[in-house]
Amino acid sequence: MEIDGDIIDMVLSIDDNDTGVALMLLSGEAKQRRAPKWAYKRIDWDRHVEMLVHTKSFQSRYHMSLQAFHLLLSILRSSVTVDGKQSRRCTSGNAPIVPELVVGAGLRFLGGESQKSIADIYGISVKSTMRIVDKFLHAVNKHLQIQLPTDEEELETFAMDWDAVSGAGGIYHGVVGAIDGWLCCIDRPSVPSPVDYFSGHYQRFGINIQAVCDSKIRFIYFGVVAPEFELRCLSVGLLPSGESFERIWTLPWRKMH
Repeated sequence: MEIDGDIIDMVLSIDDNDTGVALMLLSGEAKQRRAPKWAYKRIDWDRHVEMLVHTKSFQSRYHMSLQAFHLLLSILRSSVTVDGKQSRRCTSGNAPIVPELVVGAGLRFLGGESQKSIADIYGISVKSTMRIVDKFLHAVNKHLQIQLPTDEEELETFAMDWDAVSGAGGIYHGVVGAIDGWLCCIDRPSVPSPVDYFSGHYQRFGINIQAVCDSKIRFIYFGVVAPEFELRCLSVGLLPSGESFERIWTLPWRKMH
């Protein structure tokens, strides 16, 4: 950054004991001459969608159909709409990022794309990308919470759904969810008993993840439940007061390591 010559001469003439004053002068000059923000050329969302539909590639980019995307957008819109005035202040007058871009960025991020790549695709800064991805994730957690069925009517519906898709001839009658697990590998943790996190099967340290889905492969429970040593499926604390685990849940499951 170029600094005014008069400021430099003034700094050079200052006594060594007044270096703090010199730094203040340089800092103030630098702030006054801060480079203007870059004017990003934001993607035209409608044109973008038109191209993806024409090339039959919307599903591969966003991991769902265009119809499903619009449904998701309608659910999340109230929480992914960016404040117009605040956005213009932060982007030197550029138009606010539309909700479609927020949802699109979030889906592409969850699909494995980096925030830098998403920023390049949509023509926005990396910092803006980080903000809108975070906004998307908070919106999903707010509007699409994963919840266990608890009341009798809901449990009966889940059980009937399983019977309808099962080919086991009624062997699993009463099943309301299928459970499975995954070991999230980590470095050796700095805890009093790190051996609790060690998997003998995988020979790795990890945290046990457990999830339950319904007959339509929709999550109804997900949890980072315990270190590998403490294999738990579901916490009894999640169940209604006074209800037994055996009466509420019948789960086909296998112990995961």
